[in-house]
Amino acid sequence: MSISNEFRKSIENALYFAGMFSFTNTTGARTNAAKIVVLITDGESSRSHPSEYLKAMGVTIFCVGVGPIVQWVDFRSVASHNDYTYLTTYDLLHLIAEELSNRTCADDINDCLGEPCLNGGTCEDQFGKYVCHCQGGNTDPNCYVPGLPNVTIGSSVLVSLGSRTTLFCYVTSTTPVSSITWLYQKNGVTSVVNTVDTLKYTGGTVGTPSLSIINVQLTDVGNYRCQAQNTAGIGHSESMISLELNQGFNL
Repeated sequence: MSISNEFRKSIENALYFAGMFSFTNTTGARTNAAKIVVLITDGESSRSHPSEYLKAMGVTIFCVGVGPIVQWVDFRSVASHNDYTYLTTYDLLHLIAEELSNRTCADDINDCLGEPCLNGGTCEDQFGKYVCHCQGGNTDPNCYVPGLPNVTIGSSVLVSLGSRTTLFCYVTSTTPVSSITWLYQKNGVTSVVNTVDTLKYTGGTVGTPSLSIINVQLTDVGNYRCQAQNTAGIGHSESMISLELNQGFNL
């Protein structure tokens, strides 16, 4: 099935309209109120969209994809976090209404869910924003210091049960990288991936930063982040890779 550009432009126009006419002081936005967008679409998303502009304004974006033509990987890039996306059908759309209503309550939004603080900084979730508490008196909003490794990652993956998949990580640094660590996040809880388990994983090292997961199981579903350390400190990927099982529509 071919998808016309009109679907993509409708999504882009909706996000652009929200940014220009819903979240500015001249259109009634309040500084003490949370900014939330819920995007519901049955069309294909495009990576060329104003979602980053909205996120920079402090807007939290939830995405609901309805039907079979929603492009899952691109759709993830629109939402503020992988956990803020839903894929469903028209018949089952009503089943997520209560959960979505609860999660979009401003008091329940975890602005630290994306773990934005670098170099060992701790994140404090505040109303409609986050605050990083940095080590060593660093006052950068995200605890950045010059010389940190630059870490980028590949796209999210949709795989079959029992298959093998690779989560790509790319690291550049002006000084030697001493270690690579992969973090796993599920339901807001983060843990360190045990890459020394060679029966389950390969890679995740300085020589091979990308992580391959062998025999993917339901317990592997979640969000993954790559981080690297050098003499300046610890840098990590800005976003996370989402790993999902290819088993139809997930709620």
